[in-house]
Amino acid sequence: MEEDFNKVAEDRAAWRKSVLSAVEQARRNHGFADAMTHQDWPRAIELHKAGADPRHSDSKSLKALSDVDSVAAMQALAQIDIPGVSRLSDTPFLVAAKRGNLATLKYGLDSELPPETLSSALYLALDNKQEDAGDLLLEYLPYKDMTEAALFALLRYRPALYEEALTARDNTADFFSHFYSACNVKDEAAMAVSLQKLDTYRHKLPPYFFSPGEYFSEFMGPPPMMELMVQVMETGKLDIIDRFIDAFPENLPPPFLVMIWATNLSDTLPELLPHLAKKLAPEPSQLAGAMRNAGLGGEVSAAKFFVEHYTEEARKNATPLLRALIAAPDAAPFVAAIEEKLLPLPEGKEAASLYAAAIARDNAQALQYLADKIPLTPEIIKELQDSHDYKVQRHAVAEFGGDWHAKEDAVFWKGLESDDKETLALFPRDKKLSTVSAWMVDNAIKSLLKRGDVAQLEDIITQSDWTKDAKERVFQTLLSSQPALDIAAKHDFLPEKLRMNDMHDIAAHGGGDTLQWLAAQGVELTDKVAEEGLRIAVQRNAAGMIGYMFANDIGRAKDPKEIVFALGALADEPALQAMEKWVTREEVKPAGDITSEISAATTFFDGADSLAIRAAYADNFAALMQKAATQAGFDPAALVSTQDKHGNSVLEILGAHGKLNDILDPASLWRDRDAVAFIKDNTPAMYHEQVNFNALKAQLDLLRLSERGRNDRFRLK
Repeated sequence: MEEDFNKVAEDRAAWRKSVLSAVEQARRNHGFADAMTHQDWPRAIELHKAGADPRHSDSKSLKALSDVDSVAAMQALAQIDIPGVSRLSDTPFLVAAKRGNLATLKYGLDSELPPETLSSALYLALDNKQEDAGDLLLEYLPYKDMTEAALFALLRYRPALYEEALTARDNTADFFSHFYSACNVKDEAAMAVSLQKLDTYRHKLPPYFFSPGEYFSEFMGPPPMMELMVQVMETGKLDIIDRFIDAFPENLPPPFLVMIWATNLSDTLPELLPHLAKKLAPEPSQLAGAMRNAGLGGEVSAAKFFVEHYTEEARKNATPLLRALIAAPDAAPFVAAIEEKLLPLPEGKEAASLYAAAIARDNAQALQYLADKIPLTPEIIKELQDSHDYKVQRHAVAEFGGDWHAKEDAVFWKGLESDDKETLALFPRDKKLSTVSAWMVDNAIKSLLKRGDVAQLEDIITQSDWTKDAKERVFQTLLSSQPALDIAAKHDFLPEKLRMNDMHDIAAHGGGDTLQWLAAQGVELTDKVAEEGLRIAVQRNAAGMIGYMFANDIGRAKDPKEIVFALGALADEPALQAMEKWVTREEVKPAGDITSEISAATTFFDGADSLAIRAAYADNFAALMQKAATQAGFDPAALVSTQDKHGNSVLEILGAHGKLNDILDPASLWRDRDAVAFIKDNTPAMYHEQVNFNALKAQLDLLRLSERGRNDRFRLK
């Protein structure tokens, strides 16, 4: 082959330099994270000075500090400055406060840490029951310098000191945040104190805190007092809820909204809804939303309350309330509401929703009652088979005689997804399966592959009427399994060209082997998709896929910035090794004259700095090969086992430099060996065209024939 491989390598010198620099940087980043994790502070400092990025791999190095609370860590981190991370060295101090490590706390306190750090430490100490640590911190933290976090810690754990701290402050504390936080942790004593303070000092808060309850900005969201109402309700502390309502009646959300929230909480806090209904006394017409909500969530206790106390309004919203009652363990509440004429039975579509609720809740008694009272009609069955709930759909077709093919064969595809063999066995195969709902089909195929049922996969591919969208989606899923791909090829399911999205699945599964198989099937990999594929392979640490790309000389854009970014974002050692190994195969070394060294040498293949490696990089391997081949016992396997520090074998280096033919002289070395198989098995396919394998085979055959002729003796009889 006449192409100058060294010239190609020179043309890519800038690309190669950028990539190798990114590999080195990624290794520094990993090393820094490892040093931080193992608390090897000298190494961490050294790597940080060398430019390691702490935010590499999801800030792994910073997360490691959550378990560090030593003085040595504080001293070391004081020498590490990370932009955007203020006072990194305070982190071990805060961890020490949480754990009660007094030695680290005393060191930090002697270093005159700022009030913000001391306040956070006080909160962590008291919140984690580290009393000695809390006492120590209080000696160094004046009341007037305390942040809201420290004040809240005093409110919960040192209430007497809380009052002292408030008196010593020059400005009013944020009682809104104190009360909100107290509600969040459901500390009733802290809620009582902070609510009283909030009421007393409400005039100190910004006016927008107290916007009318109906106010809601699509840009700013609900006003703070509305959010606070939700927090108060979720505590379930009725006394505190009443006190909050009494203190801020003009700032409450509208009653209809409060009752909806109370309905949502009625299963866990059943006393809340009746209490708020009595407290707020909403108009019955304001309860429609809450009643509908009860039906959506199956809130039985809320439905019972509405039926009993707001009967007239409940009758107007009978269907959602009946749906809620069906969620009870038995049919008694549902049947009683109808038999006692509290709620009327609906008709048509609304009746179908009750059937659906009974099926979904496995309430057989309610379902039988409905069947007795509301005979099934084609309209009801259609509503059920069009449901989004698989259980309801299946019941409609299998038990009520509905259309099995409704909603694009949803029952089949959802049954396949859930491995419902009984339903699949019943499903009629009177026509091709619809694949119009591509997402539903894809979910089913994913579940099927997860179960490893390849035989069923082939049956489904042949029995379905494939849309273009479904075919593309499912092909992407089939990339996760080679047996599935074999079936796809058998049934003409492969695309003409690979797409960007396909590369993610290829990288996650078969990698280079899958790409090679697809290429053999005639699936095209365009330059643009290959470029994206190389980036994805780096991010997914798919070393085999990286190797395939380089071996076939595809995927390398002129601008390496995407690859550099991928190396710096998520690449781990498998990708770093693969990139480094393949890129350095093209690295051009100074072709110094080492002929005399070769002439004098007696050993050649002895490690990463051996004469064989240097000769390969210097494009002077032919002379070394001729001498090495004359030595007794020379084994060509050394051409593969001898590798440089990056893992490149002699054979791979020669291939990258366009010098594979150098190993074939003298040809006599190969007369008892299969040179063709040796080269093909140990080098990437892109290097094979350097060798004329037909001519090589003919030459070796001629050599072997000549040897045989010399050894044969012909005599006349």
